[in-house]
Amino acid sequence: MSEVDVEKVRDVDVQVKNADILPEPEKLQRKLRSRHASMLALGGAIGTGLIINSGSGLAHAGPVGLLLAFIYVGSLCYAMMCALGEMAAFLPHQKGFPGHATRFVGPSFGAATGIAYWLKYLIGTATQYSACAVIINYWIPTSKVNNGVWIAIFIVLTGVLQFMPVRYFGEFEFWCSTFKVIVLTGLMIFALVADCGGLPPHEYIGFRTWKQMPFVEYLVKGSLGRFLGFVSALITAIYSYTGSEMVGIALGEMSNPRKNVARAVRACFYRVLFLYCGSIFFVGLIVPANSKLLLAANSNSTNANASPFVVAMSIGGVKVLPHIINAAALIFVASAANSDAYVNSRTAYALAADGNLPKIFLRTNRFGTPWFSVLCTMTFSCLAFTACQTSAFVVFKYFVSAVTLMSTIVWMMIMFTHLRFIRACRVHGIDRQSLPYVSKLNPFLSWWGIIGTGIVSITKGFDAFIHKFNKISFVTNYIAFPVVLVAYVVFSLRYKEWITPIEHLDLSGTRVFQGDELDEEEYEPERKAGVIGWLKYMWTS
Repeated sequence: MSEVDVEKVRDVDVQVKNADILPEPEKLQRKLRSRHASMLALGGAIGTGLIINSGSGLAHAGPVGLLLAFIYVGSLCYAMMCALGEMAAFLPHQKGFPGHATRFVGPSFGAATGIAYWLKYLIGTATQYSACAVIINYWIPTSKVNNGVWIAIFIVLTGVLQFMPVRYFGEFEFWCSTFKVIVLTGLMIFALVADCGGLPPHEYIGFRTWKQMPFVEYLVKGSLGRFLGFVSALITAIYSYTGSEMVGIALGEMSNPRKNVARAVRACFYRVLFLYCGSIFFVGLIVPANSKLLLAANSNSTNANASPFVVAMSIGGVKVLPHIINAAALIFVASAANSDAYVNSRTAYALAADGNLPKIFLRTNRFGTPWFSVLCTMTFSCLAFTACQTSAFVVFKYFVSAVTLMSTIVWMMIMFTHLRFIRACRVHGIDRQSLPYVSKLNPFLSWWGIIGTGIVSITKGFDAFIHKFNKISFVTNYIAFPVVLVAYVVFSLRYKEWITPIEHLDLSGTRVFQGDELDEEEYEPERKAGVIGWLKYMWTS
């Protein structure tokens, strides 16, 4: 390597190291407790994708096809969380996984990762607000009250909460996530009772729906149609799981981050196994994929009518529960909008910390909240007002198409960063078994995650090519690819480097919170046996 190249690499290394330490007025405050982190990981990503959009997946793929899709995407989600957890436990800093990409791959790749995640949540936050309007249309149609009224109300409410100290965000999400877990558990119990004949006409169902129509032919007949139904269910599953990685962004404001990141990964596994796959398994037992109620609801609705749980209640003659489910879905979406706005503002903060956005995005108020980042997030959320002129359901579908691809791209970037981290540990003589958290199945899990997620990313826009080419569907399903590629090229030209050589990566800085001792154990209340002891532990920790 020439002296010029060595000097260039040295300059980049200095930029990366200096960017990790932020001046005191621009620091986030670590006020998220362990219970906040645990519930954020367990229920933070649960929204309309699981409780409502699973109805379209069931209609397109059948009960077995939908369950297989959720298991498949769940394995990809777990692979991503293991990769994120290993890196975050080693290097927990205020820039999240875009900072890991900068440190372990290169500044241009880190910038592209951050931009992709930032754009995802700029669109994703607006998606949640449009979903709020659609859900309220279940009770109050657009002909009576314009969708813009509901969108404005939720933007203002979310904005007020975002400008407050981060512990209020943590408390709100803690209780919302607890509510989500309780609702999903109740729905699974309801499905089990219905399957055993507890609802009229009090007939045992068992696995009848699996035997009658395990898979559904979607768009075309035969084996290809069943495969396309499975691919359609993969898109539903991706949208349901998206947001699981938000714990990696919250590390900058999390107390005792090294311990809490391991808890977050374990919580992800239980969420995938119990809440997601368990819900899909039980609802597939009681609702036939060819139910007229299910097909009619999913033709033009994203409110409670489209939920397979509501369809099951309608089949069983339960009248009041659909309203309760719609109200629960509204709380789910309000929580998701709040989480998306939080993640988006902190991602902008991380990009500014690396010098990839103007430094004004680093400015924080006296509560440690990056106020300008929050302001930009809430301003861009006004994109949801497009639902005032166009059908809110149509706008919601377009947003979902763009968000799901951006999510899969970010997942692949996280896992690629992790593979570079593993290789860097080997080159620099660091024993991975000595790290604070180690995923035993890696690096194979990250390779599986990249390949499996790549397959979903490429095939997700298949419906644009069936029968007649659909330009709008093609653009919304694949526009994220050129956007991320252009961002990577632009930042590579700026930094004059495509990727940092593995031998020049810096793995020495494991304490990047200025003035903080991350290795020092924080006080944790003793957890006592029994339900009361567990509740006291969750409240005080």
